Amino acid sequence: MNATIGAKSVSACARADDAVFVRLKGGLGNQMFQYAAGLAVAKRCGCPLKIDPSWFATVANPSDTDRSYMLDAWRVDVPMATVEELAIFPKRKWRQRNPLLDRALRPRAQVGRVYRQPGHHYDPGIAACRPPVLLAGYFQTEAFFADLGAELRAAFQPRRPLSENSGRMLRLIEAADWPVALHLRRGDYVASAHTNQVHGTCPPDYYRRAVRLLDALSGERAHYFVFSDEPEAVDEVLGDLPRQTIVSGNDDRPWEDMTLMAACRDNIVANSSFSWWGAWLNPGRSKTVIAPRRWFRRDAMLRLNTVDLIPDEWITL
Repeated sequence: MNATIGAKSVSACARADDAVFVRLKGGLGNQMFQYAAGLAVAKRCGCPLKIDPSWFATVANPSDTDRSYMLDAWRVDVPMATVEELAIFPKRKWRQRNPLLDRALRPRAQVGRVYRQPGHHYDPGIAACRPPVLLAGYFQTEAFFADLGAELRAAFQPRRPLSENSGRMLRLIEAADWPVALHLRRGDYVASAHTNQVHGTCPPDYYRRAVRLLDALSGERAHYFVFSDEPEAVDEVLGDLPRQTIVSGNDDRPWEDMTLMAACRDNIVANSSFSWWGAWLNPGRSKTVIAPRRWFRRDAMLRLNTVDLIPDEWITL
């Protein structure tokens, strides 16, 4: 029996290289964006999706934070591409300055097209992708997978039961009158000079204004579950935050923290794809999500178009 993807049968894509491939890079949140975009293209084309995991083995930039493949923590089952399958794609970015010369120089065996997201915004040109194609980019906007909301929320659920500590925290969240997930992202945003130069961190004033707004909306019933990879920095950044519970980051099981974020009533996100997904996965129809208007440092904002990054219904401060 043939599995059906979109309007076509998977068996229609008979060749191993007649598929959509997506190159993963970065942490869990980035991998989720890339998978979601790849799944949307694969469904539209009626072909299988395969994952290119090569970035994890050879990180090109030594200043990049070391990461590992994590999508298998979710209910996601996608095959890894083989070296032979990936060999059909060019190893460099062809500039197309001279199309005739480009065709002459390009190795004949490399017949697949590499789609590189041009910038940080949604690109309607992705609709022209046809297999075999390798998708490369961050794809940090729901516009790339707007029609897959229900499917992705079902897929991005833990494959295994929560750990004992996370299960205990989930019960506290469920028992709270008005639980709010507040993400204080530090880690490599502070420790790595290269990462800090691009991302920076959300200033204390952003969190103060967000807390004031949610206190007003909740009638000061909001209880803040503060997620941070540096719990010792919470007092320094947030000050004397009333009604708070600090959730120490699960470095080895980050998907559990994301699941806990999604279980809260409202969300205050950091400039982080991790808490972006924690808020997006929140199924609440009346949820309030507050996000920083400036996602990167000023210099990076001048060259990275983030106009499509924040969903329209979220509040930016």
